[in-house]
Amino acid sequence: MQNLLKSKSVLYSIIGVVVLVAGIVVALQLLPQQQDTRQKAAVPGGAAKMVVSPASLSVVTGETKPVKVSFTTGGKNVTNISVYLKYTFTASNQVVNLENLTISPDFQALGFSCSPKIIETINNLTSIKVVCRPGGGGYTASTPSQQIDMFSFSVKGLKAGSASVVFDQTLTTIDESTAGADDTSDVLDIPSNLTVTVTGASAATPTPTPTPTPTPTPVPTPDGGSSTTTKSLSLALSDFGCGGSTFKAKATAKDNSVNASGVTITFTYNGETKSGSTNSSGEAEVTLNRAGSDKEIKAEAGGYPSSSKTAALPTGCSSNPTATPTPTPSTTASCNQSCDASRSCQSGLTCTGGVCRSPQCSSDSSCACADLDVAAQTGDTTLPETGFDQTLAMSVLGLIFLLGGGQLLLSLRKSSTKTDET
Repeated sequence: MQNLLKSKSVLYSIIGVVVLVAGIVVALQLLPQQQDTRQKAAVPGGAAKMVVSPASLSVVTGETKPVKVSFTTGGKNVTNISVYLKYTFTASNQVVNLENLTISPDFQALGFSCSPKIIETINNLTSIKVVCRPGGGGYTASTPSQQIDMFSFSVKGLKAGSASVVFDQTLTTIDESTAGADDTSDVLDIPSNLTVTVTGASAATPTPTPTPTPTPTPVPTPDGGSSTTTKSLSLALSDFGCGGSTFKAKATAKDNSVNASGVTITFTYNGETKSGSTNSSGEAEVTLNRAGSDKEIKAEAGGYPSSSKTAALPTGCSSNPTATPTPTPSTTASCNQSCDASRSCQSGLTCTGGVCRSPQCSSDSSCACADLDVAAQTGDTTLPETGFDQTLAMSVLGLIFLLGGGQLLLSLRKSSTKTDET
């Protein structure tokens, strides 16, 4: 009987040792695995494409040329299209002006509605913002490569030089919705930017400066008299009721009572400045944020007398609860804005070459680090497999083996001790 108990003790001891060794082996397998629970790096090459046409544009000073923005769906069910273009310049070196944003009628006929759809200039940054959504459950083109014109705008040359109109790679997206899914994902490939070269009108013509054009000198007429061009600028307001946080200001430019197109008009109101170019009807219109009280709005254009008007609350309106307060100018510079000893960058950015950039991707003007190679930052050619669920399961299993083996050995030792005493 005693020999039988001893045989069982030896067998149990062997089983415990095997379990313990198995736990140690599992633990050793887990130790060298470097875990990286970050998301895999984004890889350019999305199915949808965004195209600016032409990609390279040449104009002479004073000339205006159109630019078209189109896209392809790549066979995806598109639920949202957001386009953010930006042109950064300095106060003394604005090479071009972006104007005349127009949504394509064919694009609207597909069921898309767009809001916002604006061109605005704030703090030496001209932005084009267009966000459009289709009706129903989304839009899929008849073919994956079908190119659809979305909108157009004009580029006007102001002075000789070069300029880049770039896509904000963080905010420019084409979102896809999969049947049965509750969320969307961006399927847009990284788009190419627009490059503009502005040259002088001719060798004999000096390079124009952004100073206002003087009033024309009277030109003699054949009958010995003289004639002058009478320029006028009129200002009108709309959507300025008791409610609403914005309103529209429209200025009309005329030369000798004839509508003048292509005239850049600057609107100033409550510390906010926006510019627009007149159309064939001689009209330029912008949307402004309403102040909480009566404020003067002024319209100015080079060579034209300024026009001003008081934007007053209508009779019977005691207050303006929905007015948007004028933003306080920031003392720090944001991404891709100029910086120096007197103007620091926002938190997370660093001043590199006179502009604010992300320290992780100083060459990326959007500071989004969209093309940052996470694998290269760690010194590897590829990212390690995350393997989170497998690692957790193996860790728990190893722990069970270790604790079970230890408990089994302890029980066998006590059993052996009792047997010896017997």
